[in-house]
Amino acid sequence: MNINRRELEKKIKLWIDLEAQSDGPFEIVYEFINDREEKFARWIVMANAVHEKFQFSMNDEIAWHEFKKPLNESRISLLTTAGVRHKSDKPFITDCENTDSSHRMLSKNSSNKDFAIDHLHYDHRQADQDINCVFPIDALHVLHQEGVIGSVANHHFGLMGCISNTDLLIKKTIPEIMNTLVEDSVDCVVLTPG
Repeated sequence: MNINRRELEKKIKLWIDLEAQSDGPFEIVYEFINDREEKFARWIVMANAVHEKFQFSMNDEIAWHEFKKPLNESRISLLTTAGVRHKSDKPFITDCENTDSSHRMLSKNSSNKDFAIDHLHYDHRQADQDINCVFPIDALHVLHQEGVIGSVANHHFGLMGCISNTDLLIKKTIPEIMNTLVEDSVDCVVLTPG
């Protein structure tokens, strides 16, 4: 997908300004390239309207890294933004305006009954019954047993997906997670949303 950053930022500013001026349900009057662009625009407007600390940021380039090691020799970790934690851990703050950008370490040797989900922005009743819906740790172990992956990492990570202000996430949480991944010799991280 080829994105013109200036054009996208111009569109987003226009959508946010129009939404701020609207007294009724907001209608975007704009010629969209496709359905995805319109859905993205509506999400940006909604997020900005609902969360006063929301900041849209765009990366200058995609951080693409070629996977050079065979998967059957690779150490894999999971990271979920579904609000998953161990029941014994401190609960996540669920108010998006307070922006809980912290993370919880998740053990590879835990079972369903050991986990809790704090997220309020999706229906997690099925995941409450089987954590693998959002944190597929059992599937990862099966892939290891079948020789598809080399090993399951010792540490996995649970975060909240509703982080309206990403400053702490970028400056503190991500570096902490990266340090743990390096110490654990992880080759690949699988990201799962809620």
